[in-house]
Amino acid sequence: MADPISSLTSNSPPNACIEDDGDAAATASAAPAPAANASPMPAGSNGPALCEALPSAVPALVQKFAPPLPALPSAPSSSGSSGVAPGGGPKGSGASLLNAKIDAGPGHASAEAGTASYQLGNDSHAQITGLRGNATVTHGGYSLSVTREVLTARANLGEHNDDGSLGGNIGVGGTLGGIEGTLETPYGSLTAGSSISVGASGSMGVRDADHDGKLEFCAKFSIPAYTLGACVEKFW
Repeated sequence: MADPISSLTSNSPPNACIEDDGDAAATASAAPAPAANASPMPAGSNGPALCEALPSAVPALVQKFAPPLPALPSAPSSSGSSGVAPGGGPKGSGASLLNAKIDAGPGHASAEAGTASYQLGNDSHAQITGLRGNATVTHGGYSLSVTREVLTARANLGEHNDDGSLGGNIGVGGTLGGIEGTLETPYGSLTAGSSISVGASGSMGVRDADHDGKLEFCAKFSIPAYTLGACVEKFW
């Protein structure tokens, strides 16, 4: 009776599917002939058919026995939609028959006529302007601004003031005609004006107009016929 190990080895040579043609031929010629009473291997269990079947069977076995991979969290998607920021924001509208600005060298001028606007939010106002004009000249850190207006009405309540400071303002009134001038310097500003008007307004706040790191404390008040305001840079 033939040795079972030698019979198995002779019928399914190792590395039969990975050896090249030359090595396969040498192995076939060097292998001993199978014993007469050895049980042959089933047809298709070796040879080219087996080598072609193995590559397609391996992925199926891996998919069957490999543990499933955990699902990766998906990246948050961003939408391109826009809207009101959380907490709300200013809401308003306005229209003007004339709104022009001119820049020329060290100075600039602006004019508006037939303006009506309103805004609701941290800075709320409603105003009507018949005619307003402004001219400003700047030189060496100093500037002089003059504003004239005719037939205006305004009501305001907010935190951003007309002089550029942040604090608080409140007022209501109307002007038949008036003029106001502001002198800006590296140390602060001074505002004075006169008008034919009714009502009153006031504002207080802080600013740093020349961006030198020193705060300026501002206040401005208007009563019928007069306006007076000032910003003083901290020197103490």
